[in-house]
Amino acid sequence: MSKITRGTTPSITFKITSDIDLTTLTEIWLTVADELTDAEKTFYLSKNEVAVDSETKTISATLSQEDTLSFKSKTVQVQIRAKDNSDLTYATEIISLSLSQILKGGVIE
Repeated sequence: MSKITRGTTPSITFKITSDIDLTTLTEIWLTVADELTDAEKTFYLSKNEVAVDSETKTISATLSQEDTLSFKSKTVQVQIRAKDNSDLTYATEIISLSLSQILKGGVIE
C-alpha cells in the first residue's frame, strides 16, 4: 500500500521480514499519524484491533471512515511497535503513505 484515501476504510498490512516469531508477541501497537496535525489512530493487539498471521508473517489493521477523515496532511506516517513474552521490544521503520483527498467529506452511512 502506498496511499490512503480520506473517507475510506483501508487495511494497512505490514509484511515482517525479520526472524521475529510473531506467536511470541504479547502486545502490538500499529499507529497511523497525520504528519502535520495531532490526528492519530493506534490499534492494539490487547483490544483485538490488530490481526496477526504467523504463517504469512503479516500484521494488519483496518481504518474506519472516521479515522481517515481525521487526517488532513498530504501524507500520514505508520509504525508498529511490539513486545514479546520475554519483554523484548521492537519497532518498525516509520513508513510514509500518501493521503488522497476526496471531493465530498463526511461519513457515508
